[in-house]
Amino acid sequence: MTTKIDLPTKGSSVSNKIIEQKTEQEMTQKKVLKGIGQNQEFKALVKKRRIFLFSTTFIFLVLYISLPILTSFTTVLHQKMYGEITWVWVYALSLFVMTIVLCSFYIKGATRFDREMKALVEKLKDGGF
Repeated sequence: MTTKIDLPTKGSSVSNKIIEQKTEQEMTQKKVLKGIGQNQEFKALVKKRRIFLFSTTFIFLVLYISLPILTSFTTVLHQKMYGEITWVWVYALSLFVMTIVLCSFYIKGATRFDREMKALVEKLKDGGF
């Protein structure tokens, strides 16, 4: 048994209403996005977020890249710390701790930025351009 479904044709009034609604929603969304992009609070929040991300990434990369550089080109980490354990092992294990700490720091910061961004978008949607 076949069921026939009537879809609105291109020239029908139903399809024209759907197109008008979609166009109106797109225009409203573009207006909101344009307003958000020009808002000083939004620009300040984006700048804070960018500084947060770049500084976290920079710290992470410097500490990770330091291990092969310090072990390959210097003897600083080759000194014995306790018994047969050298500072290389301590530094390498501390990288795991650093990763957990930076990830926790990042999650808290990202959650804070998401909250602030959501509040700002809601404020701007309510006409606070």
